[in-house]
Amino acid sequence: WRGINIDMETIKFDTFNIARPLDINILAAVSNDVKNVSVYKTQEYGVGSTLNKNQINKKNKIIDEFKIKTSTLNSIIENTIYKNKKIDLLNIDAEGHDYNVLLSIDLDKYVPKVIIIESHLKDISLIMKSKTYLHLISKNYTLRSWSLFSLFFVNNSRF
Repeated sequence: WRGINIDMETIKFDTFNIARPLDINILAAVSNDVKNVSVYKTQEYGVGSTLNKNQINKKNKIIDEFKIKTSTLNSIIENTIYKNKKIDLLNIDAEGHDYNVLLSIDLDKYVPKVIIIESHLKDISLIMKSKTYLHLISKNYTLRSWSLFSLFFVNNSRF
């Protein structure tokens, strides 16, 4: 299985290049618009980096902050061999910026079979009122399952 791995931290990008050398590994921050943003890092080698400063747990402290220019998923895909190809799996885990990442891909053109997206909502009634859920339902997806912080959506026309 091959694909595109994207991360905004150099150390994780370097790890992709070692662990997944046949994939396309991209150093970028993804959002629904292109702009310069701050990245807030709370762990040296952890998964706590975010574009959303309000997402940082009050117990954590910012150990590093740097600037990066965002890209959209559409523009990233369009500049790879995966342009105009079907996507089997799209996994979005962007530490509080997940909905913005979701909005950055044209789901009418690129129709992933399965979309896994992070959500910290713990009640199904709240999930079903969320912007993420409503957006994906409008794009012909069904929430099939969820596990801890991950919502699993499947495309109705591809299954």
